[in-house]
Amino acid sequence: MNSSDRNQPAKGQRLDHAGIDSENGLVDAIESSIRKSFVPPIAPDLDPSCLPISDPPQTGSWQNVWKLAVCGLLVITGTYFLLVATGQGPFRTQPFAQTKLTTLYSETVFFGFEPEQAAQSVDQLSMLVSRRFRTSVALKQSTNTRFLGTIHLGGISRSTMTLMALVEEKPVLLFFERPSQKYDECIVCGNSHLYVFEKRLDDIIAFEVTPHSRPSLLSLVEDLP
Repeated sequence: MNSSDRNQPAKGQRLDHAGIDSENGLVDAIESSIRKSFVPPIAPDLDPSCLPISDPPQTGSWQNVWKLAVCGLLVITGTYFLLVATGQGPFRTQPFAQTKLTTLYSETVFFGFEPEQAAQSVDQLSMLVSRRFRTSVALKQSTNTRFLGTIHLGGISRSTMTLMALVEEKPVLLFFERPSQKYDECIVCGNSHLYVFEKRLDDIIAFEVTPHSRPSLLSLVEDLP
């Protein structure tokens, strides 16, 4: 091979360079086409009046809910107090059932014979009885008698007042009631081991329930002038 042949490139080498140039031109042509075909979106001119506007907070609706809740509470409260005052619905007053005084005595002794309100003195008990029946009565103290206090047992009516005492260390009950109160005679009757004694004063009537065969407390109750 002479020197002129060495300076001439080979056919395959010329073909390779031509192929590369052709590929690069194709890539450039594709990219140019893509750039031309892609048009960035242009935001349309919008009238500001057409844009959505968020509503301001509705404070008036919460105020209406609060007013309705308060009104509902007032209605419920008023209905409750009306039912209580008139004794209707679940607050209806049940009719009072009279109970024999001897039965109340036995139940009280069975449960320990403890007063609901302890007595400080006979003067205090006198005041309580006088206030209950709007009268003036006095209780006297006795050497063999010890007043314990009061207890609400009912018996003849809801307003029946009961004093508890020990006479010779045995339990005795003293019931007070209005003379106008009606009751069955069996309510104030004794039994085989208990006695019931009665004393009428100006504005009240007293019943003594005792295991003793003679009254002990009735003689200690008297009207005040």
